[in-house]
Amino acid sequence: MKIEKIESIESEVQRFMSRLLDLKAEVINQKDQKYQYVEGTYKSGAVKRAALDLKVALTRITQNRD
Repeated sequence: MKIEKIESIESEVQRFMSRLLDLKAEVINQKDQKYQYVEGTYKSGAVKRAALDLKVALTRITQNRD
């Protein structure tokens, strides 16, 4: 596996974790409220997009192409 591929995956993991921690902080901030609204927010969408990009990057590992 080439270093570029590893660095690309590492970058996507960091991006995903950043978005996930932002969403987690939003949920924690809403802890005192009766309902927690996170679906359909900008941050939940960002987590979903980052997860999809991470999935694509991880899929490249299993492919035989470089």
